[in-house]
Amino acid sequence: MLDIEIFSEESQAEMSVEPKVRVLIADDHPVFTAGLRMLLESLPSTEVVGEASTGKDALELARELIPDVVMMDVDMPQMNGIAATQAIQTASPDSAVLILSIIEDLDTVLAAVRAGARGYLLKGAGMEEIAQAIGVISTGGAIFGSQVARAVVDYITKPPPQIVPFPELTDRERDVLRLVADGQGNTVIARELSLSVKTVRNYLSRIFAKLQVTHRTEAAVRARREGLVAEVDGKGGGAYGSSCRAGPDALPGPPVSPSSAPAGPWSGDEGHRRGTASMCRRGAVAGAAGIPAAGMRGSPAAQASRK
Repeated sequence: MLDIEIFSEESQAEMSVEPKVRVLIADDHPVFTAGLRMLLESLPSTEVVGEASTGKDALELARELIPDVVMMDVDMPQMNGIAATQAIQTASPDSAVLILSIIEDLDTVLAAVRAGARGYLLKGAGMEEIAQAIGVISTGGAIFGSQVARAVVDYITKPPPQIVPFPELTDRERDVLRLVADGQGNTVIARELSLSVKTVRNYLSRIFAKLQVTHRTEAAVRARREGLVAEVDGKGGGAYGSSCRAGPDALPGPPVSPSSAPAGPWSGDEGHRRGTASMCRRGAVAGAAGIPAAGMRGSPAAQASRK
């Protein structure tokens, strides 16, 4: 005997209806939240399941409600939207985060993507754009607003601009500073750049004034810190002598013995090697700056006049 079930048109319609996308709104502006809720509730495909006014509340509600989509503002109290996004990806990995913010700078967009956001829209986005974004990320896609997308494409396709260290310096002053950081004295700098020693001293005085430093040590250290010169390659052994490969301005000194090498977790030849390397590095910075490793005193003018 066959069991025959008869479905009404209403039952068939109910069975064919797609489930709504469950959305959690996370924004600390009540007026904006209310407007966004009205917009989402007017869409037949979405359902607002909760609201959060802080990043921590958004995380807790996401963990409790497991929404399909979390619409997250970036500038949130207690926990910012980027940190909340990352935490939600761990606590509720099935929830897709859509950033909706007034912030459009590329660094923020990239930080949101790295945190796990699947989309990024600006708050000026219209109803159709928001509805499309919710549909895309709820099915595993990713989407960016038109303005944000242009910035992302430019970042991917165009090389980043070259950052010039010490933009306050002229090209020639940077050349001089580079040689100072490489451990060259004024005479060598003058020869390398086809300048007189007096001109080099004048350049150094201007460099010290612009960088607000008082001697070659500070200038050399800052140059190295900003990447104006290559990494220390063993030149400028400074006060540590023949255990390091001496540069043109290296100061005389005895080889480093195992007993004088810095203490560390190594012993024997390995400890001697590592300790010597450490001293060489420190000596190289001192030698590059044109001073003994123990330090140098004097006025900026005296520092600039070093031959």
